[in-house]
Amino acid sequence: MKKIISLLVLTILGLQLATAGEVITQDVTKLPKKSQSFIKEHFEGVEILQIKIDSKWYGSKEYDVYFNNGGKIEFNGDGTWQDIDFKQNKVPNSVVPKKILNYVTNKFPQNHISQIEKEKKGYDVELNNDMNLKFNLTGDFLRLDD
Repeated sequence: MKKIISLLVLTILGLQLATAGEVITQDVTKLPKKSQSFIKEHFEGVEILQIKIDSKWYGSKEYDVYFNNGGKIEFNGDGTWQDIDFKQNKVPNSVVPKKILNYVTNKFPQNHISQIEKEKKGYDVELNNDMNLKFNLTGDFLRLDD
């Protein structure tokens, strides 16, 4: 009986691994509705070069959206943004939590946010001068990071 169950589990895992993979497209409708709305609201007029859909073996998906200006947004399976990286370009103020935006604007008026990443315990923000700032989930500044 144990051999049958083990064989069944291995077969299921093998099938899932066989169906996992990447899809490259430009079709925005392949994104979750939440991601589509986010892009439409905050990145109207920015051309999408490609969308990479990464299907995990355990059934989850991740989405990477690449823009013509060098920007990239990573979305999790439900369509929530996880990382917005616009290199030396400016991340739109509308996507940055207000408290973080106010802190950066007041403390670093000559700089702008080029990347923001949601983490379990807060936000990791990178400025265009490569300075890294850590904030908690409520947007309070914690520290400078190397």
